[in-house]
Amino acid sequence: LPLANLSKLERLVLIDNNVTKQPNYRLFVINLLPKLLVLDFKKVKPKEREAAKKFFESGDAPKLEDLKKATEEQRIAIKAAIQNAKTLEEVNRIEQQLKDHPVGSAAIEGDTEMKD
Repeated sequence: LPLANLSKLERLVLIDNNVTKQPNYRLFVINLLPKLLVLDFKKVKPKEREAAKKFFESGDAPKLEDLKKATEEQRIAIKAAIQNAKTLEEVNRIEQQLKDHPVGSAAIEGDTEMKD
């Protein structure tokens, strides 16, 4: 994940980003960026940092490697759907689906239907 490379990042705003619709996104970002002081204009409190650490140590949270794998699989599925589109309308529908749904929560299958 590109954010993982910014380990010294102290302030981050993700408001209106689709990632904020994901469950536990705040805990994920806090755990991912250990130096983060402010997220979405709210201070990261020690209790939150501790909760994020416990959540990710517990095994309840998805592993970073699994997220990367899912993202790569989704990219491949999206590319295949675009290549298999036979009309401009199908391409436009795929584009709209990508705008409407966060990439982390659904992938486009070859039939261009969004899956949860």
